[in-house]
Amino acid sequence: MKFTATFKTPNAIEFATEFMSFAQLDEAKATAEKFVRNGEYVTIEFDTETQTAKVLPA
Repeated sequence: MKFTATFKTPNAIEFATEFMSFAQLDEAKATAEKFVRNGEYVTIEFDTETQTAKVLPA
């Protein structure tokens, strides 16, 4: 599964994934936390199948 999020803090992932099932949300949050630090504005594409993330151009 791939999803894209633009946010400043890792907890914003909850808003970006509000329509996912609970199992998908847990997986999405775990993947996002590997790549995001507090205080950054960033747009990232997460891939839960490959456990990777790609920063997208602004």
